[in-house]
Amino acid sequence: MSDRRPCLGLIGALAVALSWSNAGWAQPLTAPTTSTSPSTSTNLLEVNFKGLSSSEGQICLRLFAGPKGFPGGGTDSDLAVSRCDALSAGNATVTLENLKPGTYAITVYHDRNNDGKMNKTSFGFPEEGFGFSNNPELGFSSPSFDETKFEVKDSKTTIQIQMRYL
Repeated sequence: MSDRRPCLGLIGALAVALSWSNAGWAQPLTAPTTSTSPSTSTNLLEVNFKGLSSSEGQICLRLFAGPKGFPGGGTDSDLAVSRCDALSAGNATVTLENLKPGTYAITVYHDRNNDGKMNKTSFGFPEEGFGFSNNPELGFSSPSFDETKFEVKDSKTTIQIQMRYL
């Protein structure tokens, strides 16, 4: 059971917005390949988004292979994939291919205006929807890698992320 309280959600949202770096969001990276060996199977990660406010814009996702730099990213982080995918009516899924089996965590935001960055209010709160793998409660700080981690094991892993809007 979490010791975080739902009333602290606004403070957590501010912590999320302040911890996210906008650098690199608009420049998609490809997922790392599992190996150069032809016998290596392809692992897929399917990420379904629930609660999107509209099908306008794009969904921007960061996949981390470890806790270093989570959730903001940066040059010395464990960031494995950073990409933005256009949304369309009925499309609320992103599929990542060629992932190594392992432990990962995701941070995501709904870039409704397609500017490649998370827009914030003058007080620093997110203006666009956001979410994390495992859908943790927000408290006084951004969720940790441990709170948001999940396993990619076999050929296909599916997770669901609940989007949050303030």
